[in-house]
Amino acid sequence: MVRTVFRFLALFACALFGTAALAGSVSAQTKSLEWSAIDTDITVLSNGDLQIKETNRIRFTSGSFTFGYRDIDMSRLTGVGNARVTENGQPLRIETGRTDEGKYRIKYYFTPAQNQERTFVLEYVVRGATRYYDAGDQVYWAGVYADRNGFAVRSAR
Repeated sequence: MVRTVFRFLALFACALFGTAALAGSVSAQTKSLEWSAIDTDITVLSNGDLQIKETNRIRFTSGSFTFGYRDIDMSRLTGVGNARVTENGQPLRIETGRTDEGKYRIKYYFTPAQNQERTFVLEYVVRGATRYYDAGDQVYWAGVYADRNGFAVRSAR
């Protein structure tokens, strides 16, 4: 059963990446950024939960940013927990909880970033993404989602 789960992960590895949507109080027309790379490691735990580690290399190209967030679609999940965000191995202050749209948000704060590249590592556990069926097992994970405020991703693994 676990081999089947890993097979599904391998099939979806190119399409299933985590990402963080960064935004500020000023419109995207005066602020811009791009992800130089998003690298996502997914580990299936013995209970079927997914341990997610997203490494986001972000190039801030215009404006000043002081926070980022990662919204997680909860429509096919039962929970998200154990969230932490680091930069250079140092923990960042985070806030977690449900949005009005029913998504789970991990919001993290950092010293102002502008005209530079920075790397943020988000780690969390997703519950309910692994399902077991007689005909085969299934892993549901939507990593790089369409709603990134129009900011591009140059590379992903």
